[in-house]
Amino acid sequence: MPRSVHLHTTDGWHCFPACWNLRHPCWSWDCKCKYLEPAWDLRDWLLAPQDEATQLLSRAWSACAAKPSTALDLAKSRKHGGTPVPLGSLGAVVSGSLSGKFMEVAGPPGVGKTQFCLHIAALAAANGGEVFWLDSENTFAPPRLLEVLEAVCIARSAGNIHEAEAEALAALARVRKKSCTSLKELHNIAAELEQRAAQGVPVPALVIVDSVAAIARNDGDASEPQRVQIPRRQAALSAIAGLFKRIVASTNQSLAPPGVVVTNQVAGDPRSGGSRVTLGHVWHHAVNWRLVLSHLPPGDPRGYGLKESAVGSKRFLHVEKSPCSPPITIEFAICRNGLSEICTIGDVS
Repeated sequence: MPRSVHLHTTDGWHCFPACWNLRHPCWSWDCKCKYLEPAWDLRDWLLAPQDEATQLLSRAWSACAAKPSTALDLAKSRKHGGTPVPLGSLGAVVSGSLSGKFMEVAGPPGVGKTQFCLHIAALAAANGGEVFWLDSENTFAPPRLLEVLEAVCIARSAGNIHEAEAEALAALARVRKKSCTSLKELHNIAAELEQRAAQGVPVPALVIVDSVAAIARNDGDASEPQRVQIPRRQAALSAIAGLFKRIVASTNQSLAPPGVVVTNQVAGDPRSGGSRVTLGHVWHHAVNWRLVLSHLPPGDPRGYGLKESAVGSKRFLHVEKSPCSPPITIEFAICRNGLSEICTIGDVS
């Protein structure tokens, strides 16, 4: 009998004839086929009959391609808990959980983007999930995270402070932070997480990038012409977004899909109507959800506003982009316990 070789893919081990030299440089294998040669080129490289080369391509694509899922399977996977969100009306919009969602949170300085991320990190960790925080601006604040965690745990423990404090410390240990300063580094991290998810290895319940705009802004050579720099940056961001989408689309029969939240900034003058969310239209189309935080309500002629123009501690969260919700606005405040909803402007039914 002819010898055979075994290839490990996301679908398990697959057996191929030994004459198919899968280690040849024309192949690039990790957990998926990164690219495949046409059958006639593969035939020449492997010195194998073309029908065998065609059969190899067919089996390889079958082994490595994502398997289809029914809507029922996906609905069931969403019932395994997940990452809750602050603000009750936002929870209704996202069906109660961030799991399986790739979400962008944008807004001007001081509006509460990092506070939003700290609150969802506290909720995820308090629920027993692992949180992976990628910090590009040194904004990660463990004392503030612990403060919100204690508030969450006290509310759940019926006032047992000692028990709540112990639970908060245990939850704090489930949050891991890593500095990230370049798009290449972010891509490598996302690729590793995507590979783990594709292989069925547990990944964090929540991945936070704060902020992707700072990473993109500081990436590359400052002397590089913009006509070269901008397309390269857009391509890198598009590739990263693709990885994040595959991460949140991963399914596990016993676990809810992970969620990914990235923060972004606004360009222009926040005091005027000319400001906009950064990173361009490629990134805008890449994210599945976009929340825009502002100091002033959407439609205000003064734009997003500055911290100084806010009335008290009021802020506004506008669901600008969603695959399943109409645009709504939630008025909220930042308090000791995290984000607190004041009222809703729009329909959340």
